[in-house]
Amino acid sequence: MMGEAPAGARGDGPEVSVLIVAYNSLEHIGRCIGAIPHAAPGIAVEVLLIDNGDGSTARFVGATFPEVRVVATRGNIGFGAGNNELARHARAPLLLVLNPDMVLSPDAILHLVALSREKPDGAGWGGMTLDESGAADASNHLGFPRLRTLARRLLFLGERGADPARTIGSGVSEVEVIMGGLAMIPQSSWQELGGFDEGYFLYCEETDFFLRARYAGKRAWRTPFATATHFAGSGNSHSPSRMLYQAAGLSHFMHKHWAWPKAWAGVLLWWLVAVERYALGCLTGRVWASARRIGGAYSTVAVRPAQWMNGYAGGYWAKRLGCGAAH
Repeated sequence: MMGEAPAGARGDGPEVSVLIVAYNSLEHIGRCIGAIPHAAPGIAVEVLLIDNGDGSTARFVGATFPEVRVVATRGNIGFGAGNNELARHARAPLLLVLNPDMVLSPDAILHLVALSREKPDGAGWGGMTLDESGAADASNHLGFPRLRTLARRLLFLGERGADPARTIGSGVSEVEVIMGGLAMIPQSSWQELGGFDEGYFLYCEETDFFLRARYAGKRAWRTPFATATHFAGSGNSHSPSRMLYQAAGLSHFMHKHWAWPKAWAGVLLWWLVAVERYALGCLTGRVWASARRIGGAYSTVAVRPAQWMNGYAGGYWAKRLGCGAAH
């Protein structure tokens, strides 16, 4: 047990089950797990890990952190399916979905548990994620996709400030979506909603979950006092492969939740965003390195729309995921 509750408060098991889906995460997993006890003083915590990668992360964790429960893998099954598998083995009433490249700050879990008691009807409770410089990162601005926010991206207006639910205040606030790399969810809501939709392989699983929770009348809350540093090291944020997964996840969400005319309008807007970024990278990349990196990131999304426009459905993804996909 990685954190002990005061006598008489623990009951027969842990209060929080930390779920970590790893994929070739050796660079970060030691810091991630090592920070958990300091984030949960006085709270009984269990940590569960599944390795969707080559097995090296699970071997390291087994040798270094014997208290962590390593769940047997079925291959690279994706983020949603990996967390669902971990949740089936979890014993606590509170689940904390945690990225392997996330390092919790001291007392972070303590603040999340306190928020769960303050807002007991919540479908989930989140904190604030920071980049390596200590500034709030873009993960704090997640919200439900909307045509207007996609249009804002096309006009280079971004998404920040487009929705009051996405702003970061100084106190507890209601939000639409809690970033899936740092999300505490009650086991009861997880079971009621069926966990993450395994039709998504990577990206938008949490958006889908919290939209379904909203339909069920449940709300989500965030506290700025539960912080974690997101090293984003499990993959390059300017990787064409990563951007392809993001596009497929967004498209999958739109096709699932929107009527077909609206869904295809959203897909078209996202393709135009990609084409715009890619073209600017080609035209100005020799002058601005940032434009070259961004254009390169959007290259596959721009020039191969058939690979993602239908979400994760279709033969391309059946073939790619069948032979193992990269996070």
